[in-house]
Amino acid sequence: ILTQRGRVLIKNRGVVSGCVVSKSSTAARNLSVASGVIFYGARLIPVEGQENVAVVPSNTGDESVVCWAYLQQEDGAFVLKCTQPGQDAPDDSMTLYKISIPAGNTAESDSSLASVTLTDVRRVESGWPKYMSSASYAQIAFETAFSDDDYEVQLDVVGYDGGGFQQGMIYVGERASNGFKIYTNGTVDSMDVRWKVTRRNI
Repeated sequence: ILTQRGRVLIKNRGVVSGCVVSKSSTAARNLSVASGVIFYGARLIPVEGQENVAVVPSNTGDESVVCWAYLQQEDGAFVLKCTQPGQDAPDDSMTLYKISIPAGNTAESDSSLASVTLTDVRRVESGWPKYMSSASYAQIAFETAFSDDDYEVQLDVVGYDGGGFQQGMIYVGERASNGFKIYTNGTVDSMDVRWKVTRRNI
């Protein structure tokens, strides 16, 4: 018998409406965000529009880099921020856009961000919490791949942020020899899950 195990946090956050990020036309290398509504902390929260609040960093290197535009709670309100190149958004945030910055892109060479690409990665669920078009998930990658996907998976919910009745279903999908996905279709904000995979025929 071969076993592999691990633990993962599945985040369940997204946008109900709005929260579109755009490049500023009045401030150098700044981003703005439109007003909207998000679901965070297992509840609906309005977000006010914000002008020129997040600065896109320069890239003085020889290769393109990626950073992320995200919302994070600050003094009771959600504020648009931007990571530094190569950094992920904080765990307590909600990522909205991927920002691709080409090599040599600085305030001097591109103050208007004309050569910077904003890619919308918002999870938009206009019907939340009544219905959702997609379930939250975590991608699990095995340390050692099996020869095929003939294995058993056990899931143990260690904790969650929200009410017990909001958990919904938790299930496995997209099995492969090198991993699988854990899905949850409830309305909790996040779910802490232990997983264990067993293969009886090596």
